[in-house]
Amino acid sequence: MVNLVRLRWSWAIPLLCSMALANAALREASFDSEAERYEALLIKKQYQLVDNALQRALDQQERLSGGLPVLNAGMAGLTKDLHSGCDCIKNAEVLRKKLPYLLEWRKRMPKSPFAEIAVPRLRSNLAWSYRGYGYANTVSNQAWQAFRDEMTVAQKMLLEASPAARSNPEWYVTMLKVQLGLGVSEKEFRAVYDEGQQRYPDYYPIYKNAAIYFTERWFGSNAKYKQFVDDAVARTRAKLGETLFAKLHDLEYSDDMFRSGEVDWPRMKAGLERIQADYPDRYNLNVYARYACQAADWPTLRKLMVKVGNNPDKKEWDRTGPNFYDFCVSAVART
Repeated sequence: MVNLVRLRWSWAIPLLCSMALANAALREASFDSEAERYEALLIKKQYQLVDNALQRALDQQERLSGGLPVLNAGMAGLTKDLHSGCDCIKNAEVLRKKLPYLLEWRKRMPKSPFAEIAVPRLRSNLAWSYRGYGYANTVSNQAWQAFRDEMTVAQKMLLEASPAARSNPEWYVTMLKVQLGLGVSEKEFRAVYDEGQQRYPDYYPIYKNAAIYFTERWFGSNAKYKQFVDDAVARTRAKLGETLFAKLHDLEYSDDMFRSGEVDWPRMKAGLERIQADYPDRYNLNVYARYACQAADWPTLRKLMVKVGNNPDKKEWDRTGPNFYDFCVSAVART
């Protein structure tokens, strides 16, 4: 199992450097601010407030303005899913300092499913910090051992979790993260995904964390990834239309995804249109407009740019490349 993980990771450095961000695609800025809000409460040892807020987010299915679950943002902040760059030593130090707060929260509130999930979630993040984000042949035996030890502990804690924790959507998100790191078999991985998806069919982080397994960089292929996406869309089309088609292909973004025929623009457009209709957020609007430009759909881009105006989300536009927004403005003017 470990050899397979080493092989798959030997050339995946671009993904590793953004591991904790989990491809920040289709994630509005409010995600980061919400995550930071929960982290601040934890550092202040406001454990009851943290727990109450997470429970409310779960019970009321609270969403951020762009559509992502508040619960997922909160757990990301509490377990430091959001790293800055690839400074693994710094990340490990931050995570080690955070762990005592989570353990104290767990001790003070032993019945909290969120605290029960947060501890192994952070330890899995710590595992990646120990391993580092470089090529596999640059990882020392000591680092590999630390990685395996932390991941194994995280998996054991999740498997031994209480029924309340194991029925929480973030348990599935965390277990999928851990299974990905351990390189479990596809059968074992799918079992967790299928159970989580059936319990929480509207919980996007489950799909996102499962999808990564089937990419060519990990344990799948382009064909397997497409198959996974189509299956996820089929499971949710009655309620969400092509939403997951857009979100999951955004995870595997490339500059020529439409030009090469790898991704069908009409379906992507339908998904982006649906996302914007369900969550008319400025960030989602900018994502839609950027993709319309990338697909050279000038009539659609022209309509969207009227809404974007002179206040674009430059960080989002720059995903395609520096000055891409200016290029798209010029393209609209020429057509």
